[in-house]
Amino acid sequence: MLFGADPPNFYVLHYLGMKPWLCFRDYDCNWNADIFDEFASDVAHERWWKVHDAMPEVLQQFCLLKSKQKAQLEWDRREAESAKYSDGHWRIEVKDTRLKKYWGETNWTDDTLATNNGFPIFLPMLWGFLCLGLGLFLSQK
Repeated sequence: MLFGADPPNFYVLHYLGMKPWLCFRDYDCNWNADIFDEFASDVAHERWWKVHDAMPEVLQQFCLLKSKQKAQLEWDRREAESAKYSDGHWRIEVKDTRLKKYWGETNWTDDTLATNNGFPIFLPMLWGFLCLGLGLFLSQK
């Protein structure tokens, strides 16, 4: 109830585990890893995506998934299926439109100082903070 209240009961939320913008929008990917399932919340995940959808499209591009992250999410989903996790989130068909959008990566190494179209690629955490910060700022307008 705390996360789903409308209007919200609070305006700041620190996500533990995998952040919503690093998951498919269809469900909280924390359900797919036993070390993160205690942080999983469908309601908090849905709330974040409502904020995301309210952002201008030009800002939403900062929340795109890198190809490596898409592959990791699919791997984790298959592992959850193999382990037959009882919550069953792995059964949900992924329809996230970001699957067909590419961040323009040309760097498949873990070198975070590589460039992307002439612009430096910052640490993924920095993009996450930008994505979360923009969403929280716009949700208060």
